[in-house]
Amino acid sequence: MPLAILALLILLLFPLSRVDFRQKRSIPWGGQVVLVSRDEGANVSWLLLATLCGTVDDLPAQLVIGATTFSPDKRSGAILLGGGNRSESRIEFLLEGSYQQLLEELHLSITAFPLSPGTDLPRQSGSPHPIGLTLIDGFLSDGEKQWPLPDAVARGSAAVRYDRSQHKLWRGIPEDFEQRWQEMSEEHPGLLIPYIEERIALTTIAGR
Repeated sequence: MPLAILALLILLLFPLSRVDFRQKRSIPWGGQVVLVSRDEGANVSWLLLATLCGTVDDLPAQLVIGATTFSPDKRSGAILLGGGNRSESRIEFLLEGSYQQLLEELHLSITAFPLSPGTDLPRQSGSPHPIGLTLIDGFLSDGEKQWPLPDAVARGSAAVRYDRSQHKLWRGIPEDFEQRWQEMSEEHPGLLIPYIEERIALTTIAGR
């Protein structure tokens, strides 16, 4: 009995992030982590969006399931793939591929956008929070409001596969992910290896 109570407390304190894209079943890819890198720094900060392909009203679109920012001198960082609070958005987004195909392999795209002080983005606690929104025709959308994005400066992609024999799913509050990841990478970097499911290198778009 004490062990059962302890297990319940752990789940309550460190829930497994899950993504529910308005389907009858939650798709358990929340908690997956990818590392993103670039060859060199930039003159301005970058917003990195991790997206999946699909459609909105029969139009091609991308669903944002992860995001982070790179300061001008930052060369790499981790992105947590999850739905966040905006997974409750009422956008009718249809994902490409069957439910089982998505469980086995995520065809993930990473797109980088330059940020300036005047860039208008959906925010939460002062930080950009586009997770759960759609990216279509250069705009982020929650189904009601749109936020224009500047032209992309870099891209990357990968087929992300979760292998339970090799990988661990990240547990915890999504909003605390970056701080906890940074702390662990400084104190116990070896413990983070099982959480990394894919490493994605960004390629700068010619002329950017």
